[in-house]
Amino acid sequence: MPTASQPAASSRFVTVRGHPLAVIEGGEASDPRPPVVLVPGVLLPAEFWPRNRPAALRDGRRWAALSLPGHWPSTMPAGTTPGDLTLEFFAEVVDEGARQLWGEVPYVAGGYSTGGFAALCAGALRPDRVVGVLAVSAFLDGRWGGLLGLQQRLARGGRLGGALFRLAGRAAPASRRIYRVLFRAHARRAVDADRFEATLGDILPAVRRSDLHDLRTFFAAVRGLDLTSRVAQITAPTLVVHGERDLVPLRQAETMARDIAQARLVVLPGTGHLFFAEAWETFDAETSAWLNGV
Repeated sequence: MPTASQPAASSRFVTVRGHPLAVIEGGEASDPRPPVVLVPGVLLPAEFWPRNRPAALRDGRRWAALSLPGHWPSTMPAGTTPGDLTLEFFAEVVDEGARQLWGEVPYVAGGYSTGGFAALCAGALRPDRVVGVLAVSAFLDGRWGGLLGLQQRLARGGRLGGALFRLAGRAAPASRRIYRVLFRAHARRAVDADRFEATLGDILPAVRRSDLHDLRTFFAAVRGLDLTSRVAQITAPTLVVHGERDLVPLRQAETMARDIAQARLVVLPGTGHLFFAEAWETFDAETSAWLNGV
């Protein structure tokens, strides 16, 4: 099995509604436990998860990191509009991805930030297939705050907004130092420098290569989505892990814990949005214990 410092051994693509989505797989095909789909956050490639997956996915259990649409090397079909990326689409990304990887086997849907939102969509809209939901720093309302929220507004802002979106998208990843500062700004406490830098090294090459037209479509689409009224449709056991000082307001995680019948909320004290670098040991222990029970 890959170690914490090694990438996964294999990669491939699945295709959902014409979107080729990059996949990194791990685990043993003979393992009988429900496999786990892990979706990364916005601007992050599938390479985020191999290093940052919990210990429960290092003992042979099947897992797959599944890219968000439009995130390199994944691409969007020509003519894709923000209106095409609906709640149903995000549910299908996770569910059809799992189906192409493992057939009709029930699975655990998990993800970080926007990936957690996708996992929640799958849990709500594919309850017959999803046997567990892991939502890490996830949201229900796609209207982001901070710099990402500004980028969303630019993405929806016509020709000038699109030009400014592309300018920002080219400038930030061009310098590792600048990107490090922007990425680090999502933390609210001291970070594990080794894990942070290693993750930055995993993701930055892909961030630099993502198509800015596709990302603009993605940003504009997510701002118009809200799962709040449908989250109670999730019937599977759900673990919500959220930083106390996350840029995604804690109240959204509290809504998940309140409205999902079998949900449990773990709040990471003093933590921002970078769970993997701010509170790894707590995250790993809580998530691994939960996964071993699914």
